Amino acid sequence: MLQELTKTIATRAPRWGLIIGGFGIVASFALAGTAGKGLIDGGPEPDLLLMSTGDVIGYIDSCGCKLNPAGGLARRGWTLKQLESRYARAPIAIFDTGNFTDLPTAAGNTKTKALIAGMAQLGYSAVNVGERDVNVGYPELIARFEAHPSLHLISANIVRQDTQVPVFPAHVVVEAVSPNGKKARRVGVIGAIRYNPLFQKRGPDSTNLVIAAPAERIAASVAALRAERVDLVVLLAAMNKDDVKKIIEDVPGLDYVFGAYGGIITQTPERIGSTTLVYLGTQGQRLSETRVFFEESGKVKRDDSKIHWLTASYPADPVMLDFVNAVPVGGVETQRPAIPGLGQAKPASKSGGAKKQTKPPR
Repeated sequence: MLQELTKTIATRAPRWGLIIGGFGIVASFALAGTAGKGLIDGGPEPDLLLMSTGDVIGYIDSCGCKLNPAGGLARRGWTLKQLESRYARAPIAIFDTGNFTDLPTAAGNTKTKALIAGMAQLGYSAVNVGERDVNVGYPELIARFEAHPSLHLISANIVRQDTQVPVFPAHVVVEAVSPNGKKARRVGVIGAIRYNPLFQKRGPDSTNLVIAAPAERIAASVAALRAERVDLVVLLAAMNKDDVKKIIEDVPGLDYVFGAYGGIITQTPERIGSTTLVYLGTQGQRLSETRVFFEESGKVKRDDSKIHWLTASYPADPVMLDFVNAVPVGGVETQRPAIPGLGQAKPASKSGGAKKQTKPPR
């Protein structure tokens, strides 16, 4: 049954010429002076770039922290664009580990919808469904993604209570494509969340949704993906790090695990056997980058991983900054064009700081 849920999807390069509300936004990507110098490591071109975020909880702008406010769609966009420019022949795949949803208020719903649109704009492919996300209700969650077919919701262990069949695809095969369109890699991506035997939510066809224990379902997805001869298998995990470590020990075949839960951060990626483990903290403050190098046989030769802490030292991508500034927050009316489906836009930010895929300070 899980094998039937496998689908193959292709990543696409972000469309930096953003159109908002029928208005074209033209932006120069030239960065003045030495802004951002040293933030993107040099080195040989990798055979594959894996990027991930997680536990963003609706932040489209920086976290608003008193010390080192970090994150946001605009800083994330700048980082991705720098890597695309530097490594035009390296296939890139971008994922989210889940729990991207803001609070269930009018403003929170607006930010969540904007965040989803921003992820689509940046070229995300696979998005794990977190408990916070499915709590909005199955119909509402599906509706939020209908306008963004390039984003694929996955979960191996959110299942129907009556049949125990996943209501989302358990996994997908992502065709990661290079910015120049000449190279591609097949990445199998699995989604899973923490086991919660008390969870129950209304699902499709008047059934209930429950959360099943993840290990066996992840193992089934690994087997299905290996049968499809993918280059790598990735797990997106919205669960406690200790639980994930146990899964890595019990389920062979996971190459990379990107997770976010409880604010846990791996300052340097951890290696458990042949699996690389990265935890991203919360509020979308961090963006992971993993450069993968393959042997001629197709096996992973080595990887270089780092976590970008998207503080003010990271410049803002101007198009994504305009996108964030156009999100209506608090019902403020301005002359900026409205984003379709989101209502009236808010004023442009007067600050000169870089901003990316997280939400405005609360």
